[in-house]
Amino acid sequence: MKKQHFSLVELLVVIGIIVLLAGLMIPAVMSSKTKGQITEAKADMAAIKIALTAVERDYKTILRRNSSFDVHGGQCAVNATHTTYNSMPIYMVRYDGTSSNVAAYNALIRELTVPREITNNSHKNFNFRNIKYLDPREDYNTSDDSTLWRDPWGNPYTILINTNSADMVYLTYNNNNVQTPPDNRDGNNMILRGKVFVYSWGPNGEDNDSFNADNGGVSTTDDIRGWEK
Repeated sequence: MKKQHFSLVELLVVIGIIVLLAGLMIPAVMSSKTKGQITEAKADMAAIKIALTAVERDYKTILRRNSSFDVHGGQCAVNATHTTYNSMPIYMVRYDGTSSNVAAYNALIRELTVPREITNNSHKNFNFRNIKYLDPREDYNTSDDSTLWRDPWGNPYTILINTNSADMVYLTYNNNNVQTPPDNRDGNNMILRGKVFVYSWGPNGEDNDSFNADNGGVSTTDDIRGWEK
């Protein structure tokens, strides 16, 4: 009996079908992965906000203005930005991954997660009782800042904190990131009611001022807001 073999054309057809199916599957897998990362980021941001709310409960304030944070034995000055809104002074600090601010972000997260490692109290901003408000990551390494809390794409979260009694935070945005300006704004400042707000730079790793295509941002923006579902 003669042995049958696949012809070259048949093999090419099968390979083509496999490639086509793979092409259909990959976007679905990537989309599922991104959705999981977004869920993880939102859980992280909720935990950070809860931690800072607990700080205010325990210390009657979230941060001391114009103070310093410990950064591996050194110090990083953190000064509040003063803004006036309806004749009311607003003192706000911003922690994010910009080159001038990442050290302050790391110091804030370290004070929330491993306060006992900061042995010099003069380098602390608030956590003098060494209360652990956040659990460090499993891969946390005291000599590696990148193992501190980061979003699923490896960037620090942006944390906005009002340091006085007013429940209001200003978020200045670039018009290039916005297609539909928010209703609650003053010029190019979005007004957020509350003391603590957190957002992630999203998959593109760029700060789009918290905007994405679903909340009024242009199509290239993909930030993830911790204060939205």
